[in-house]
Amino acid sequence: QLGSNNRINLLQQGSYNSAVIIQEGHANIVNLTQLGQQSFIIHQQGNEMVVDVSVTK
Repeated sequence: QLGSNNRINLLQQGSYNSAVIIQEGHANIVNLTQLGQQSFIIHQQGNEMVVDVSVTK
């Protein structure tokens, strides 16, 4: 995502899922909820970013 005021709501359920999120800008909000076995790769550039990661096994 490029720009501002972007919002991502990602829900994953299963095993060995991967989420790759690249954000550039500001005021971005990332909400990740994962159920099972997963991996995260998050690249962020900018300011006022909030990352909320929840992993449930």
